Amino acid sequence: MRLGSFAALAALVAFAREARAQTMPEDLDIRADKVEVDIHLRELELHGHVHADAPPFHLSADELKLHRTAHGIIVEGDGRLTFCPCLGTPLSLGFKSVTVAPPGDLFMTSPRLEIFHVPVFWLPWFWLRAPSRVGLLPPEIAWRGTDGLYIGGGVHLPWAGNVIDLRGGGYVDGGFAVDMSAKSKETSTRVRFDRLEQRGGNGLLVDARGALARDAGPIDTRVAWDFDLLRGTRGVAATTELDAAARPFDVGAAEASARTGSFVVATGVRMAALRGGDILFADAAGPYVSVGHDAALGSIGTYDATIDASVLHETGVGSLALAHAEAGVLFAGHASIIGLRASVRGAADAAADGTQDGAIGAALARAEATLPMVRSFDTGERADPMRHRIEPVLAVSALASDSSGALPSIAARSLSYLSESAITSSSGEAGIASAGVRSALARWARGDGFEVEAHAGGVIDDIGVARGAIRWRAVAGGPVVGLSGEGAHVFSSKNGSRGDAVLIRARVGAPERGGSGPMVSAYLAVRDGVDPVTARLLTDAPLEPAAGLLATTGTSAGVRASVPWTRWLATRGGLDMDLTAFVVTGVTGSVELRDTCGCFRIRFNAAHRLGRDGVDVWASIDLVTH
Repeated sequence: MRLGSFAALAALVAFAREARAQTMPEDLDIRADKVEVDIHLRELELHGHVHADAPPFHLSADELKLHRTAHGIIVEGDGRLTFCPCLGTPLSLGFKSVTVAPPGDLFMTSPRLEIFHVPVFWLPWFWLRAPSRVGLLPPEIAWRGTDGLYIGGGVHLPWAGNVIDLRGGGYVDGGFAVDMSAKSKETSTRVRFDRLEQRGGNGLLVDARGALARDAGPIDTRVAWDFDLLRGTRGVAATTELDAAARPFDVGAAEASARTGSFVVATGVRMAALRGGDILFADAAGPYVSVGHDAALGSIGTYDATIDASVLHETGVGSLALAHAEAGVLFAGHASIIGLRASVRGAADAAADGTQDGAIGAALARAEATLPMVRSFDTGERADPMRHRIEPVLAVSALASDSSGALPSIAARSLSYLSESAITSSSGEAGIASAGVRSALARWARGDGFEVEAHAGGVIDDIGVARGAIRWRAVAGGPVVGLSGEGAHVFSSKNGSRGDAVLIRARVGAPERGGSGPMVSAYLAVRDGVDPVTARLLTDAPLEPAAGLLATTGTSAGVRASVPWTRWLATRGGLDMDLTAFVVTGVTGSVELRDTCGCFRIRFNAAHRLGRDGVDVWASIDLVTH
């Protein structure tokens, strides 16, 4: 029986209703220009602009044949599959036969991945399921540098509001990897075991963090954990991420805490080990307790204080007692038309292992007086005018850092949690006095504008040499541009050379748009001819007893870029360099293709980093159903 397009709708609805009543719990929406119905065989032949929708799956073709079975509706013909009701350009999945079994199952025969209708990948059979149901993950194919070709697959396991993905695969040259990831609203966990005999044996990755909180009246309780581990020589060698490979320590902690008012008490366990060490052992681990308190000082200031103590049991060595204390006070106010601001902050670490002990401490004091002058400009919004502020500034700062005893060697041996950078001892004092000007033009409610500041003065470095110095700072924020930079130039003297310290981060683009627009970000860090204590003072770097930031000399820089060329094509890339040695430390790039609705994405990635031979190339597929 042949029907026109108008009559076809009624026949198709009857067919879908009958199928749903007998075998399907959800609707199957079918549309076509022309339909042939075989009532006895319960088959439909569809012609012209054929669409068969069983959310989250959407089928389309010029011609399709449908017939009902006990397992669902079998769709035969040369068609294409998408995961939302759009055209699927430039990506689509072609098929020869599909079994649709709602509420979320779809079995494909001879599926093929197509880019602009050109096949690029084929499988004899594949089973797709909605994200809310158990199913298979897209296959994983990667060229992993000198490790060779890797092929794997996986299973998707939703459970009690959580998402669990299990993956496994093998290297063509011999070896395998298994990977488990689990996510919920509060937690994220990933564990990967990688073995390749030709490239260093076994490796283990653990990246787990999360927190569970409970409000119990006057006392709020919380359980939290954070582990960042790359164990085994293979663990470090296998990762393609430069930041992960460059971290010297594996660290982890799990704690329970309680807060009442402004007091916080926490206890738990923490561990630390050299990155890439034995899979089953930590170099140091043990319990700790922490007490913190913060409060306001009337209407003119605030203060906070934290004390942290722990005992780490070192493998093959013994026990080590560690303590960390930090406190700070901030005052801000005015005297007549003069603005006043002063702060003092100190931090100290101590350690003892039964045979030796030592400590490292640092203290920072700042004071400034300003004469703010503000002028407003009408922007049509009375609640948020454009304001220009200019203020002369007199500032005095002093930083002292000192170490006593054997703490640096104890900390380096014990790999304490106090720092994830190379532990060095940077003792000394430095001070700076300067005069300058600060200017800002902004609309405060909108949060966009810019501020610049420049100072000239004198600095006394850690060996007591006085030199002239110029300091500067610039901050700009808005929907498109972001800039944060500060630095200083120290002039030479008879007994010393000139030096520079600079920290800059910049962005062009709109990150709040979810990455849908073009964006470029960059960073630059410089320390040349300035000791670490003075460098931290000049750039307002974080106060750390161990040298930490700016601990090493030289210049490093990096850039990241993301460009969506069209609705379906985007490219991303990044480059990190040691500019002093002119060595590329890491480079990444990717090309992303997605359909016009953004529900199907495939990415082609490539990466190379310092310390890992060869270039890694892999593809990933993301399905985002609508």
